[in-house]
Amino acid sequence: MMAGQTFIRQRAESAVMSTPDAGGRTGLKTVSIIATGGTIASGTGEKGLKPTYQLGEMLSELPGLDELAVIRPHQLMNKDSSDMTPEDWVRIAVQAYKELQLADAVVITHGTDTMAYTSSMLSFMLRNLDKPVILTGSQRPWAEPRSDAKTNLLDAVRVAVQAADHRLRGVYIVFHGKIIKGCRVKKSKYLEHSELDAFDTINYPLIGLVKDTHLAVNPLLAMSPQAEGGEPALDTRIDKRILMLTLTPGFDPTLLDSLRDRYQAIIIQAYGLGNMPITGKAAMVPHMKAWLDEGKIVAVTSQACYETDLNQYETGRRFLELGIIPTLDMTQEAAYTKMMWALGQANERGQVHDLMWTNMAGEIWPLNGNGRTLDIMGEMARYHDLTRRLYESNTQLMEVMGTIFSKIKASR
Repeated sequence: MMAGQTFIRQRAESAVMSTPDAGGRTGLKTVSIIATGGTIASGTGEKGLKPTYQLGEMLSELPGLDELAVIRPHQLMNKDSSDMTPEDWVRIAVQAYKELQLADAVVITHGTDTMAYTSSMLSFMLRNLDKPVILTGSQRPWAEPRSDAKTNLLDAVRVAVQAADHRLRGVYIVFHGKIIKGCRVKKSKYLEHSELDAFDTINYPLIGLVKDTHLAVNPLLAMSPQAEGGEPALDTRIDKRILMLTLTPGFDPTLLDSLRDRYQAIIIQAYGLGNMPITGKAAMVPHMKAWLDEGKIVAVTSQACYETDLNQYETGRRFLELGIIPTLDMTQEAAYTKMMWALGQANERGQVHDLMWTNMAGEIWPLNGNGRTLDIMGEMARYHDLTRRLYESNTQLMEVMGTIFSKIKASR
């Protein structure tokens, strides 16, 4: 576990904080903006782009912001997100929780490279939120012509201001007009429509869309069931001794033997539904068993970004019988950060297993909590129809939103 861990459970102010300022504005929501760096804050340095802009500079160049909300700016750090560490996640979570006591919502500016990891970890550290925490950033630097930085930041503030009207609470990413659940996101540059469309939602429909001043939110998806009831809480207890390893053809599994002493848990990014070699020199079974025999945690996720099902093939079932934990339909980022968080909560493998299979923030389907003793894949099968309907409703929702936005634009 990390030094300086915190667990705080405290009532958050849920009332709308309409704060008059020196200019006499009233009735505006209060939004805290926490800056951490990233492309959105970058300028050209001697060896390439690097975060150089301070939050104050950025906000001063954002016309119309003071008409949207009363802003509480906080420059927490200014780094490339490739340099982000678990200690930084703790700092961000602590500051976000502090700001939630003073504002209606929190917006965090962040680099895109590891934003999905940060949003996933915040989904577990910030428990039972009754307000939104929204991450955003940009694909192009702040001052570059045709940059998406200002649009994304304004969109994030707009979502923050209107969140209560749409029952949005918890952690989200707002980027390129999309609202995505924070523990269901993955960076995937150059998607269907634009190189500025940097993120995709994995195994979960979009929460909604934002365009100009208008939000369209699917009300069935906005609210996530939490694993525990009660007041909002901050829980930054984590254990960093996690290794995530991508399996490749010809991988030498003896490498795993040299790593056991350094890590408490390993997550294998396996093939397909979670399959791994079981024959020849590449056979993983004895090496995984050695980890488990020493009380270590072994989990498996899929390189294909979809759910793991170790029941389908012998190359999966052999590992399921050993006691390896499938990460179900979690993203790789959510599986990694959740394992780190789970190890901070529990010492025994069975407890970690239960936490990994307990829905905390909408990171897994089905959404039915812990205490499950049945075959998880059989249980999930009963929810596939629901999941497919939600995927289909997402397509229909996007079509309806597009029609609405087109009419709004045409009427101007």
